[in-house]
Amino acid sequence: MMPSTHEAGKKTLEALSHQSVKFVRSFVHATFNDVHQLSKAFTESEESTRALSTTLARKILQHQDTYLTEMIHAVSHGFEKLVNPAEANKKQRRLGIKNLSISLDELSLVDHDELQKQLVVTQTSNYLHSNYHDLLGEINMRIEEVLKLEIPLNKNPLHPNNICHAILQGVGKFGLKEDEALLSIKYLLKAAASSYPGLLDSFNILLSEQGVLPKLDKDAIQYRYEEEMRVLASKEKRLATLQNFADRDHPEHPVSESDIEAGLSTLLKSASADEELERHVIKSGKQAILLHDEEFLSRLKQLSKLPDLTNAQAGYPKVEEEPPTLSEKIKSVIGTANFYFTDRTTNTVSMLSMLFDQMNEDNNLAPQIKHLIHFLQAPMLRAAILDHMFFSDTDNPAQRLLDSLATAGATWTQSENRQRDSLYNKMAAIVVRINKEFDDDYTLFADCQKDLDLFTRAEKRRARLIEERMVAAEYAKARTDRARLTAARHVARLLKSSQAQSGKLPKALVNFFSTVWNQALFFIHNLHESTETTPWKNAIDIEQRLITQLDTSDDKSLDALLKDVETLLKTIGTPSKEIENWVDALSQSYCLESNTEVVEAIVLTVPPPAQPATEQSLPEQAPSEQPTPEEHSPQLSPEKVADKTEEKPAAQQSVSLAADASASGAEILGALEKDIEAFAEAELAIEAEIAYLADDELPDTSDVADEYETVAANLTPNAWVQSHQDGQVSKVRVAAIIKHSDKVVLVNRNGSRAATLSRKELAQRLRSGEMTVIENGMFFDRALETVIQNLRK
Repeated sequence: MMPSTHEAGKKTLEALSHQSVKFVRSFVHATFNDVHQLSKAFTESEESTRALSTTLARKILQHQDTYLTEMIHAVSHGFEKLVNPAEANKKQRRLGIKNLSISLDELSLVDHDELQKQLVVTQTSNYLHSNYHDLLGEINMRIEEVLKLEIPLNKNPLHPNNICHAILQGVGKFGLKEDEALLSIKYLLKAAASSYPGLLDSFNILLSEQGVLPKLDKDAIQYRYEEEMRVLASKEKRLATLQNFADRDHPEHPVSESDIEAGLSTLLKSASADEELERHVIKSGKQAILLHDEEFLSRLKQLSKLPDLTNAQAGYPKVEEEPPTLSEKIKSVIGTANFYFTDRTTNTVSMLSMLFDQMNEDNNLAPQIKHLIHFLQAPMLRAAILDHMFFSDTDNPAQRLLDSLATAGATWTQSENRQRDSLYNKMAAIVVRINKEFDDDYTLFADCQKDLDLFTRAEKRRARLIEERMVAAEYAKARTDRARLTAARHVARLLKSSQAQSGKLPKALVNFFSTVWNQALFFIHNLHESTETTPWKNAIDIEQRLITQLDTSDDKSLDALLKDVETLLKTIGTPSKEIENWVDALSQSYCLESNTEVVEAIVLTVPPPAQPATEQSLPEQAPSEQPTPEEHSPQLSPEKVADKTEEKPAAQQSVSLAADASASGAEILGALEKDIEAFAEAELAIEAEIAYLADDELPDTSDVADEYETVAANLTPNAWVQSHQDGQVSKVRVAAIIKHSDKVVLVNRNGSRAATLSRKELAQRLRSGEMTVIENGMFFDRALETVIQNLRK
């Protein structure tokens, strides 16, 4: 019996796990090989108060085996969890909020040096993840291909977090003093950071050589892991926000929950007199009695009463124009005239009230989505009261779920039939489940997050399948147009330059350059997308020899030259009879006593090559250049490209005039220049042409781009844009940016084409307000930052 695909994948991954030992050994060796350099760097650096002494460096080297063992264990165990996930899951405990929560008293008992170590590990891990995300994504996508499973990036055995924590664990076994341990961790993290890309390269090369996705598209990687990159960016921004919030000048000093509590209390007290912020502040009567958190949480369940959000047949729920704030709801449900709450609970209510109110100001969210997310206020408040690290925890599952719902909602457009609105219905079901089931177990948020992730990924895959063919056609058309323009422009310059230098060229040579040679250059450029490849340079060498041959009578060099012409024309699929005719005509023109004598032109029609040459058949072939990641399109042969476009090949457009025996060289040159103008006007934006123009033809770019042109220029694939036309609002995504034509391909949520615009057209629509770019970052962190800024005003 043949093993299943999954079982075969496990065997491949097990083999990779064994191979990882070799790679990890090389990684550790490279890390420890930097002892002298990095010890010197630390001596001169302001990061450390004293030098990495020779004694400490020697201690680190003495523990190389311990370090190696810990690193191998970390990576091997990571592969084991991928190979045997069921067994690994048995070892994991499902921790609830009571297990995860750390009180302020407990936090004060944590050793400051341990916090310092954790902080430097987190900083290095985030740095490595941010800088080597694409390399790690390549490995992860290949492992996913092997196992036929989706694997979160942070579960990859080579994830920076796993590597950095292995260093932390390893140094912990060195038996060093606390100050030496911290300095050793900093040193080893810095050394490992320089060796980390080599470790990733080793795995990628191995998998690629084994045929596992040998060609990966950078844009596809970003598309696959964009959510994880947003989370990482939000974590970094949250840490910076909290540092600023706590007035910490030194990032290496961790912010404790007590710092946040103190800062929040100070700001809320000063904001209580502000009319705009007053509705978020809880004030109690003079005779009020303390309502403890347990009783407060019990009464909070009254806020969880929901309308029927999951009945799709009833349509979308009615939206309140000015919904009450969370604080106002608390006042009405619990009443604050007779009760007051602990300072921390009061501050938490006010903070979340302002956060949700900030969401209500977000123009990217439709009213129906805001209305839906507002029903998360009660469970989010419950989680924040139970969890003393709620605001400082960048990995908080409740916040991440809120972010994911807001992110999905920012790209949502109302459907005419809610029963077919799968995204809204999924979000409504999650909101209802959270309200009904959340008590004190954070795993519910994690489960709902997983459910939403599976839904959105499946939706993305469906959209991707629809849009890929359309994007490939756009890419192929732009690629073909650029190849035609490049070939036509080159031939026009060649004829103009040659005639200026040596007078009138033989008619046969003019005909040859303007027709079949034009087509040959088009074929070569279309195949390799560059004028820097060996085939293109070989062709240019041949054309230069065709011109210089006019000044010599060496028959041997002429025979060799014509043989090279014949070989090149064969590679583009020119019929043998036509090649023979061209070679004869060229041969006759070189045999005339006077090269200025007009030779009878040969009437030819050069069709697109019937049998395009393979890359291997081109003479002195250099490795072909792949399409840039922006287009994320498979390479198409010139024959297929020609089939996908409506225009005739450049050679056919010029051949009628070039084949006319009465046409002069100047007339032929003029026809070519008209072709060039037509190509440029019809298909190519000026930005795409700049790289191919001569210095004296560069357009004037002295004008500084305005903010809308800057936004359009910086737009990247997978960004979302909101379109306002005829009173209708729709959300579209950037599927691809075709570099050759500088066109932006926009698609609907399901992957179907919405529009194809040039950057200038997009900038104009942004300028007029017809379109706005959706800021699709992490909602909670953006709202937190804005609230803190408002409190400080």
